[in-house]
Amino acid sequence: MKKIIVALDEMDYEQAISLAQKLKEAEVIFKINDLLDDRDGPSIIWKIKHFGDVMADPKFHDIPNTVKNRVKKYVGFKPDFITVHASGGVAMMRAAVENCEESKILAVTVLTSLFLKP
Repeated sequence: MKKIIVALDEMDYEQAISLAQKLKEAEVIFKINDLLDDRDGPSIIWKIKHFGDVMADPKFHDIPNTVKNRVKKYVGFKPDFITVHASGGVAMMRAAVENCEESKILAVTVLTSLFLKP
């Protein structure tokens, strides 16, 4: 069965939880971007996880050691997926994969926002 990714972008905590509760039976993947994560902390991942799979979408892009440490922090909240930016290089992506435990690492190659016109 294919799953649909539902972006919880531009939502506050209450809106995100409300939508996740409504879609609990739909077997979707909830995408939590850095806006929601920055406001409410990565614990929002664990809370949304009660309603379905979660893709944490911070798009980490830094030196390998920093990405390793950030991934270690995130895996404690049990996201199914964590994104990194592929332009960070092979060493950075390896550091993420080596520390992802049960989460899967998704490498983002191109940001769609780069192609949106203002």
